[in-house]
Amino acid sequence: MQRRYADGDTVLHSLARRGTKDQNVKTLKRLLGEMSPGERSRWLNVENFAHKKPVEVCVSYETRQLLDCALMKQDRYFMPTPPHVLIFYSTIDRKGADQEATNLKEAFQGLMGKQSAHIELINDPSKDELLKKIDEIALKSAALSGLFVIVIAHGKDGNVQLGKDE
Repeated sequence: MQRRYADGDTVLHSLARRGTKDQNVKTLKRLLGEMSPGERSRWLNVENFAHKKPVEVCVSYETRQLLDCALMKQDRYFMPTPPHVLIFYSTIDRKGADQEATNLKEAFQGLMGKQSAHIELINDPSKDELLKKIDEIALKSAALSGLFVIVIAHGKDGNVQLGKDE
């Protein structure tokens, strides 16, 4: 059984009530990240004496989004922040490439559910543009939970041939 305060709150309830102070959100992310999936599920679903789960007592949007994400992914890898998805695609000699990229974007949106991923479609990039964009996103945030890079293109001699490369 989880430890409780006098009102039946757990530590998750308490952190959810504290709002958006950076340290409280960081502590909540770290605590959730350290738990096993089963342990995280148990703690997220404990009700206090007012029959409220931690997500139901949140006072900030950021905290609520974090707990919603943790609830939604109780049996999966926990990502405290939405991942960034880069979909690079070539339209050269690829009829329907735009629709293919859009379908992939929609698939990621469906997979993420309430937690909206940052998804970018980039058509016909050069190799340098592709690498620059990956570096830009990877270095943008130390708190990035995941970066998905998808390249849809034809190849030539074992290399991916992108839009502006010869």
